[in-house]
Amino acid sequence: LGCKACRPSTPASIMAGINCGTPSSQSWPLLRDGVDAFVAVDDEQARVAMRWLAAEGVVSGESGAAGLAGLIELVTGAGSAEVRRALGVTQETVALVISTEGATDPEGYRRICGTTPPKPLSGRPGPRRSGGQ
Repeated sequence: LGCKACRPSTPASIMAGINCGTPSSQSWPLLRDGVDAFVAVDDEQARVAMRWLAAEGVVSGESGAAGLAGLIELVTGAGSAEVRRALGVTQETVALVISTEGATDPEGYRRICGTTPPKPLSGRPGPRRSGGQ
């Protein structure tokens, strides 16, 4: 737990959207002082998380699935029982996972999940409804 053992590095990764070995000098103090724990996940863990999300109907890219991969690591990883105890995580704990991207690499998504992702929405707003509906 904590950051004393953190050593910035930027290895090659399929999680290009979050592959940052050196954090922002402005944001690092806030993260360092405001976060109880960090978890690192590798590419295979991101692939597993993408497949789990796809099985639930959620289209998520590699970086987007990293949060779920981190949660899986917290629950099943080596030394995870000690980390969960230190964080106060129990079977009653509710976790929120936010996927921050869709299938930004459709070919990679197909290769990892075995299916072609749906086409993204056009970005145009839908029809407006009156009466607060």
